[in-house]
Amino acid sequence: MDCNAVEAIFDVGPMSTRFSFALERLALDQLPNLEHVWNEDPKEILSFQCLQKVYIEGCSSLKSLFPASMAQGKLESLGELEVKNCEQLVEIVAGKSSFTRQAYFGFAPQSHAALKLREIGTVHVVFLGLMM
Repeated sequence: MDCNAVEAIFDVGPMSTRFSFALERLALDQLPNLEHVWNEDPKEILSFQCLQKVYIEGCSSLKSLFPASMAQGKLESLGELEVKNCEQLVEIVAGKSSFTRQAYFGFAPQSHAALKLREIGTVHVVFLGLMM
């Protein structure tokens, strides 16, 4: 498989069954055509509550990292986010126009949270803080 052609990692499509992934770490490296991790916002269908670390490097076409619904309590274990060499990145959480007060992006309270952003585009972070 030619990984250079990958444009999205999770193909959400028309799903109706809820899924919860025990994925603890997500690492995406050198995927030059990757535009989105999720091709659509999974809303309440997908949950990544065990996700602790996200590492993205060399995804020069990546425009957004998390869909809006992921900012609503579905990343409660996230303790580390590192993004490098993603020049087109403009949103950590996509869908900034649809954010409400319930939309929230933060790190797990018990973690030693780390946010590292290097050589990226002009990122719009709507809210970044500690989840309580």
